[in-house]
Amino acid sequence: MDSRNHPSLLSLIPNLINALVPIGGVIFLAIGFSGLLVVGFGSVFGKDFISGDGAGVVYTSERCADYFRFHPEAKDCYSAATAHHYDEVVDIRGGIGAVGSMVLIAYYGLRRRFKWASDTRVIPRGFSSTVAASLFGAAAFLLLGIFGMQAGFGNTTGVGVLLASGLVSVVAFLAYATQLSRDLLRAG
Repeated sequence: MDSRNHPSLLSLIPNLINALVPIGGVIFLAIGFSGLLVVGFGSVFGKDFISGDGAGVVYTSERCADYFRFHPEAKDCYSAATAHHYDEVVDIRGGIGAVGSMVLIAYYGLRRRFKWASDTRVIPRGFSSTVAASLFGAAAFLLLGIFGMQAGFGNTTGVGVLLASGLVSVVAFLAYATQLSRDLLRAG
């Protein structure tokens, strides 16, 4: 057996990094984009659609005081908690999206600078698009399925995050599935 036909594990590591880091960056970026949808859904359907608590959730007076510190304009503890949780959802998703942008900028900057590292191809064409399409397809199916079940049973409190994330996952799935079909056509 010729060792050139069978790459070593060490030679696969840079190729795996080269193939998977951009997918991680896109996942983080997709979470950031879902934050934009969350803002839109919160504006149209209300913050309760995004971050409302389920039936039966009760807060202590100390916890209510904390929520009122963040949202003194709220009319009651439930509204203050919902507004606080909404802020957290939007801020965290925005921060994750920013990290995704930085990862992708750094990755493509380093890839351009160290062209020799990205030219070595051990992993077959289509690997990245297969992994990404699978991940985003599964995420879209699960997120929209859970959203559909909850909404179907009349629970619209806090389900907007599932809808936003599921819709962004569908878009990413379609983009990577299109790339996968192109990769397969080129390989064949």
